[in-house]
Amino acid sequence: MRRIQAGILIIILCWAVGCVSAEEETRDYFPMPKSNFYPKSAKYINNLIHTENQDQIRQHGWALFELINRPVKKVENKHCLEQVPIWQTWFSEKQVFTRTEYDQPAYCQLSGDPQKTVSNDKSEKTTPHLSHLKKGATSKVTWHKKFKAQKPTYKNNGNADGMLFANNGDIMIAGEYFNLPSFNHIRKKELYLRSELNKMLKAGMKSIPTFPKGSIVTKSMYWPVAKDEYTALPVWDNMLARPPYQYNGYETWKRSVAVQGNIKPVSAGQTKTVKSLYNVTVPGYDTPRSFQNSKVVSVTDFYNIQVDAKMLKAMDSNDITILNNSAKWAYNREFQAGDYLVLIALHILTKEIEPWTYQSFWWHDQPDAGPFATGRPTSLPNGKWQNYLMAEAYSQVTPREYDGSNHVAYNPYIELVIHPVPTNCQNCHARASLKGKYDDNPSGRRYIGPNDKIFKNDLRTDYLWIISDRAIPPKH
Repeated sequence: MRRIQAGILIIILCWAVGCVSAEEETRDYFPMPKSNFYPKSAKYINNLIHTENQDQIRQHGWALFELINRPVKKVENKHCLEQVPIWQTWFSEKQVFTRTEYDQPAYCQLSGDPQKTVSNDKSEKTTPHLSHLKKGATSKVTWHKKFKAQKPTYKNNGNADGMLFANNGDIMIAGEYFNLPSFNHIRKKELYLRSELNKMLKAGMKSIPTFPKGSIVTKSMYWPVAKDEYTALPVWDNMLARPPYQYNGYETWKRSVAVQGNIKPVSAGQTKTVKSLYNVTVPGYDTPRSFQNSKVVSVTDFYNIQVDAKMLKAMDSNDITILNNSAKWAYNREFQAGDYLVLIALHILTKEIEPWTYQSFWWHDQPDAGPFATGRPTSLPNGKWQNYLMAEAYSQVTPREYDGSNHVAYNPYIELVIHPVPTNCQNCHARASLKGKYDDNPSGRRYIGPNDKIFKNDLRTDYLWIISDRAIPPKH
């Protein structure tokens, strides 16, 4: 497999900025390709949900993964090199949630062009939505206090989002991307301004304007890998370190792989002892954590990015701080030119049905074992994409679990750092609102409808937490 070179991060920002009509050709932007699997009508998908046709639902989810990761070539623009997945040509979170109107494509910030456009928005610390959910007046939440007390403490994690990456508050390096219909909707309806959301609430609206069909939002998670070293990456084997409603984030997992920080061939059966979680406090564990006999895997087993010196120098200060913090927690030094980012998780949300479809993917060193590999097509581009597993949540309820309870579906790298194990992507997103109240564990244990009591005197944000999380506060 060929290594994806430094040009990949450049193309992350290779798109035109500003509000663009859906019909207009947007330079360096590539839409989701149409196929027999996408888009599907709401009637078709709702029928799959009603009949609990999980085989077809998984086929649809895997098809989205295959389509969105198809490589696109950029040859007409000297800054856009190699081949990249389609979703990396979309609009970044920072481009969406800003008052600034950029007068040139954002990739210019990484092209060596001395002219840079800088947002005047006040930078604020990023916090996952669960951390600022407000308990309802009649709530009796029994798990939340213990869950929060068991969460790890990462020192100096309060930096603001950068142009490329969002602060996740831990080792994982997050990014959220919006296709053109979803980008246009947020910009034209001014959903990026908290003042506009407050006006809608004051006017008695129950929800923000619904996103149009064809909207797609993704969330990606990267892990830093040191060049010419072995970096520990915890692997989820569905083995709980603690009871289900206590904290079971990746910091508690029992096994790790050792990611080889170069593209030399990996010897069969090779193992290493690796350490991780430096300068991190994990209740109940000694840190840094040491993983003996960790299987050695190659960076080429992941979708990966190698960051060169020119690119690192051109990044904004927030992006560099996020990378440095992540690297210091992962392998005890700052991020350096030549280090890698490997994709460990990816959410894909599509507005094909009213509550969106939810499919989430994560990397595993044993990708052909277990139910989460079921239905993965052999047509996925390049061998590395065959190393990802999938969970899907097209319903909060079905297919029911073995004990008759509502459907459980989550990405272990994303959900388990802010949710207990029995969670459901759609159930969590169904709660998204401006004020963000809950009355029980946000875990898929009961159905949350649009008229649920938790939305009293609140504004629903069409299943997207990022609207209330990132909407820009009013100027003072």
